Amino acid sequence: MKILASVFGPDVYEFFIDSYLSQWNTNKFFHGAYTASTKENLNARLELSEPLDKNIYYAGEAVRYSVDEISYHTHISGALHSGFMTANAVIRNLEF
Repeated sequence: MKILASVFGPDVYEFFIDSYLSQWNTNKFFHGAYTASTKENLNARLELSEPLDKNIYYAGEAVRYSVDEISYHTHISGALHSGFMTANAVIRNLEF
């Protein structure tokens, strides 16, 4: 958090009020991480698919990349698909 605040300013703390960090990379009993959202909060995943800034994107199984097609968020195929979509968005932005 301190690193993010040093780059983006202290306002960044407001975005992480209800967030949790896992220690999957340091805890030998933690075999991965998962994402979840409440029934009425699927659009939060859609917001994650939007770039945070010109060069800051988020991709992965937490992202809901479309409201009008099947979205495989929480699945490995959703992570792969969102990665491709995000990579294409980055390429399009680099063209301008």
